[in-house]
Amino acid sequence: MNLDAAASGSAVDLSVRLGPLRLAHPLINASGTLDLFEVAETLGPAVLAKPPVAAYVPKTVTLNPRRGNEPPRIVETAAGMLNSIGLPNEGVESFVRTALPRLLALPCPVILNVGGFSPGEYVQAAQLLRAAVDGAAGASREWRERVGLELNVSCPNVHSGCISIGSDPGETAATVAGCGACGPAC
Repeated sequence: MNLDAAASGSAVDLSVRLGPLRLAHPLINASGTLDLFEVAETLGPAVLAKPPVAAYVPKTVTLNPRRGNEPPRIVETAAGMLNSIGLPNEGVESFVRTALPRLLALPCPVILNVGGFSPGEYVQAAQLLRAAVDGAAGASREWRERVGLELNVSCPNVHSGCISIGSDPGETAATVAGCGACGPAC
């Protein structure tokens, strides 16, 4: 940071690159921790016109719909809280029809978060998402370059009968490589 610029009150450039995405500043939300559309219902549409984050990350989406874990999902402890939500979501096909159009209307980059139970599920979900972004009505080349992909390979609250993909370097590498073939922002 240029201290002279900061001392004089002139603007400091906080922009960063995250893969192919250019962000105005480094602040993004963690997946599933902020629903911009719910916030806009309470605070008004200005939240959607100027989001408080440089890139928006919606909840994790999986290839198939998931109900998530049975309640109780959140428990208070002496040291804080524990949660075990289990990635409830509508699945990629529904997400593409209902959520993606609203996300593409946001003025900031969007980082789609994908979960799965095998490298193949991640790749299939990433392919469907990339095809939907590429085929979206009005999705210009510029917009396709403003959509990224985040892989949720280590959710400890989802059990598939085996260890999570994120704990196996070989499976993680295969998953990332397979999803990387889906497009430039994947």
